[in-house]
Amino acid sequence: MDKEIDTGRYGSADDFLEASARALLAWDEDVERWLHDDVPRAWQEYLDNPDRAVSSENLLDVIHADYLARLKGG
Repeated sequence: MDKEIDTGRYGSADDFLEASARALLAWDEDVERWLHDDVPRAWQEYLDNPDRAVSSENLLDVIHADYLARLKGG
């Protein structure tokens, strides 16, 4: 905190703490939104199409293949 104040990024400890609290609240809102929106949707997609699920053993291979396809424009 002192370093951030000394560099002039924050005017005081109160400014630093307020900014930190705002950042934590924003992060918490993002997590709540993810839990309420994305997780249930992904779970329902899995229930609707369990054959599309990827095992943990194959996950990195699937991610790598997807990455390579995106590099090639596919």
